Amino acid sequence: MLLLGPNGSRKTTLLRAIAGIVPYRGSIRIDGMEVSKIRNYTNLSSNLQEAFSIGVKLKDIIYLYEELKGIDSTLAKEMLREVGMVDLEKKIYELSDGQRVLFRNCLALAFKPKYNSTRRTI
Repeated sequence: MLLLGPNGSRKTTLLRAIAGIVPYRGSIRIDGMEVSKIRNYTNLSSNLQEAFSIGVKLKDIIYLYEELKGIDSTLAKEMLREVGMVDLEKKIYELSDGQRVLFRNCLALAFKPKYNSTRRTI
């Protein structure tokens, strides 16, 4: 299959719908089967990062790190608010690359490490 179109013409959105990642109206069928009902179908593949990311919310990731690694979740949430990331209901794959970096940095700093080796790009 080849999908061509100008920037902003919703090509990626269509691929996300085909992969079952985003809701859609109407019908999308692969080999005669409705995409929303397909499970464990190996004849369809995607390189969309969402297909390979855990679909958990930011707040759930913070909770997991708090429970498993002992981070200060209050500090993590405070730092995230300071950088404008207030919607912790978002899923990690819904963030921009820059937001992912901010999220990881806030998590790393919430460990209150004695030594910190965060990588910065400007």
